[in-house]
Order: sequence, then structure tokens, then C-alpha cells
Amino acid sequence: MGTTIPIAVGYALALKRQGTGRVVAAFFGDGATEEGVFHESLNFAALHRLPVLFVCENNFLAIHTPIEKRWATRRLCERVRTYGIAAHQVPDSDVLAIRQLAADAIAAMRSGVSGPIFIECHTYRWREHVGPAEDYDAGYRSRDELLQWQVKDPLKRIRAKLDAAQVSMIEAEVEKEIAEAIDFAEGSPFPEPKELYTDVFAE
Repeated sequence: MGTTIPIAVGYALALKRQGTGRVVAAFFGDGATEEGVFHESLNFAALHRLPVLFVCENNFLAIHTPIEKRWATRRLCERVRTYGIAAHQVPDSDVLAIRQLAADAIAAMRSGVSGPIFIECHTYRWREHVGPAEDYDAGYRSRDELLQWQVKDPLKRIRAKLDAAQVSMIEAEVEKEIAEAIDFAEGSPFPEPKELYTDVFAE
């Protein structure tokens, strides 16, 4: 868990040395912030002012363990700031706020004004950890929690900002894309066994 974080930091180090002006984004859940490599990566990125955007999708669960059973405090951004990293929290799944924060962060890193930046996005897992089913009978969370987050559903909030024609156009485009993907998958042959080795090793 959290293994993509140091990889992103290493890639950011390479990009900085190459002077490309590019930025790396690392996405991970709140459970990954409990790993030692998370803190090691933050420290290294801050020390070398690396162009990496850390994005934590905090759904308050590490598989089936609620955050109150794992964290002494919920002040994640405060802990991140101790490394000298600018940290921002979006508590209500506001997609437009996240977009603006990310755009500003990327611009600051590309211009050299800022080193790494951290964004904590509060969200909620509607379904089970893996799969399409519900798991509210498992005893580690309640349906009342879900209902509180459904009120803040970012898709509904964005939809409310669009007119009916825009909504219809987007829905038609999405349905078309899904249908084309299904047709492509069902009409494609099974891959050859040798494909198991494709892109596994660099040559």
C-alpha cells in the first residue's frame, strides 16, 4: 500500500534534473498515509523541492477499518505541513474547488515558485471495497453515513449547474462511448499467451 508514492517522487526527481518543467501527480488513499514510505517520500520531496502533487482521496476507511480506529487525530494536512509542504483540504467533494487547487499547484510548481504540494480530498465509498455490492451489514459503517454523503454527491451538484440540453448531450455521449467499448470488447479476440510479457520489462 502506498507504493506509488515513492515512485512518483523518484520520477519527479528525474524530471527536475532534466529540466522538463513537467509535474508528477500521485494519487492514494488515507490508508497509505500510515505507511512509513509516505513520510519518507514527503521529506525527500520537500528537501529537494520536487514537482510532485500529492493527492490523498480520504474516504475515512482503510478497507474495513474506520479512520477513528487508526488515527489519533484527523489533522492530516497539519502533519504534512511539518515537512514544509503547502497542504490544502477539500472537505465536501467539491470537484471545481479541487480542479482550481490542482491547476494553481501545477502552475506554481512548473514556474519554480513552489516545491511539492498536497491536496486532501474528502470523499466516501458508496459500495464495498472491491466489487459492486453493498456491505453496510458488515458492521464497520452505517447507511446513515452514506446518506449524509449522497446529499453532497458531486455529480448531482455539477449537473445542477448545467441546462437540460447540456445534460442530454453529455449523457448521450457517455452512453455511446459505453456501447462502443462493449462492442469492441465482445468483438475482440482473446490475447495470445505471449501478451503476458508485453511491457513487463524494458528493452
